[in-house]
Amino acid sequence: MDDYERIKLALIYVGLFITLLSLVNFVLLNSKTRRLTMDKKVHIDHPHPEKMSDEVWLTNFDTDDDDAGIHRPTKRLGKVAYSRSGTPVQGYIPVFCKRSELENEGYAILEKKYNEK
Repeated sequence: MDDYERIKLALIYVGLFITLLSLVNFVLLNSKTRRLTMDKKVHIDHPHPEKMSDEVWLTNFDTDDDDAGIHRPTKRLGKVAYSRSGTPVQGYIPVFCKRSELENEGYAILEKKYNEK
């Protein structure tokens, strides 16, 4: 067997190993997030100092855009946008909506902290 065939065989084994690991992960690991995403739509809510207690952060959008295509009855615009790491972002504003609006649409809302993976 020459080097080319050995490399080819090794790549096949690596591919099979990765596939097997993926299958084991899918079947055996049943975390809260996996259960939620299999059953429901999920919205990940990030912290924001302007967010009211009954709201979720939806997104930041460019201040040059009128409404960024966000058509939600309870939509509210904030003043200062923040990145996911918690630093202010220039040229964008935050968008919030009522938590109940998303929950009524079947969303599960997961809270996330800055710099959390």
